[in-house]
Amino acid sequence: MRYLRTLLAAFCLGGMLLSSARAEDNGALCFSTDTFTLRLSADGKVAGFDAADGGALLKDPGAFAVLRLSKDDKGNPSSALTAEGDTLLCEFSTPEGEKLPQRARFRLEAGGPFLAVEPVELTGGDWYALEFARVQLTIDYDNPDGYGATAISAALGSIPLAMPGMSDLLGGKTLGATFPRGAKILLIAAPKADLRGAIQTAAESIAPGAMPVSRAGGPWAAQTPKSRGNYIITGNKITDETAGQWIEHLKKFGIDQIDFHQGGAFRQGDFVFDPEAYPNGVADFKKMTDRLRASGMIAGFHTYAEFLSGDSKYVTPVPHPDLDVMEEFTLAEDITDEQTDFAVEESTADVSTITGFFVRNSLVLRVDDELIKFGAPSKEAPFGFGQCPRGAYGTVKAPHQQGATVRHRTHMFGLFAPRVDSELF
Repeated sequence: MRYLRTLLAAFCLGGMLLSSARAEDNGALCFSTDTFTLRLSADGKVAGFDAADGGALLKDPGAFAVLRLSKDDKGNPSSALTAEGDTLLCEFSTPEGEKLPQRARFRLEAGGPFLAVEPVELTGGDWYALEFARVQLTIDYDNPDGYGATAISAALGSIPLAMPGMSDLLGGKTLGATFPRGAKILLIAAPKADLRGAIQTAAESIAPGAMPVSRAGGPWAAQTPKSRGNYIITGNKITDETAGQWIEHLKKFGIDQIDFHQGGAFRQGDFVFDPEAYPNGVADFKKMTDRLRASGMIAGFHTYAEFLSGDSKYVTPVPHPDLDVMEEFTLAEDITDEQTDFAVEESTADVSTITGFFVRNSLVLRVDDELIKFGAPSKEAPFGFGQCPRGAYGTVKAPHQQGATVRHRTHMFGLFAPRVDSELF
């Protein structure tokens, strides 16, 4: 605790920043938890990260935050940190030293073995991404008696910079598109023997509804017997009437978990449950899984992340505008609603017709609100698409005018994908 006692004149008490710290270390601000101390310098850098026993864990002083104004921006580091009331004001400069108009305001709050860092405001203009609470540590992974550290998200609008679990990189990231949903990162550090419990304590602090917290996975997984059970993945539509047969059969093989694969019991993307098997939707599905649970079995979903089934509401009858596009072309002529061959202005020589489960490609085009499958792109002029069944995926066949945009849609696993920087994603 030597830094607390000799360098600092003021610090964060109970999580609320009371005043700017006066210190020999360029006026460093100090935030202290039960297990570690974070020190920030007035010039926007992380000045120290010290274990409660006094051990210095910081690898290199670096920017506390980095702001990217666009997707291609390499990043603008924090250049000034000032305590204002119960918040920390952060200013940014370009790598060349030019001050930016954008400013971020953070709230830092200590809670036992963790420090919550929450960007509460970003003003001064548009921005693409913000990395914050960036701390690069030196962790001795071979020393069982040493310290461990990690970071987890406490809000849907932020993600850790490294996978949760013992790590030498702390901090989080939020995008301008997701920041309105809240961004909050919990920095956690403790002796290695206590780190799992410290992560549990941090996760327990997350406000209800702010972020899903599984008390059977993550830091609880090692002490959860079901995490070491046996499971099957099935596309079958098990119902309340057939659940008994499944339970009896699977128990013969020591199987106590069923993972319901997308496309069977439920539809990927909008998660509509099969109406024939489950007339009352999720209520009928839950009735069945309650029966599984009563027998000692558990159930889960095997989803394909953000991907979207072709019969989901995001694809048909009107495709969502945020569906991802591989490439775009321009219609070179008016076409009727029955025409199966049409020309485009740009070259189609490199358009692939190779598809497969793990191939990022599709044979699907979108023109206005119609999806059109294609079979044969022209490899030489005049360029275009041929063998095109119209009105694919339940969309409406329609005539289209010269100059309309022809969008080649993205597929993976036979499913559509949203554009990564979109609201649909």
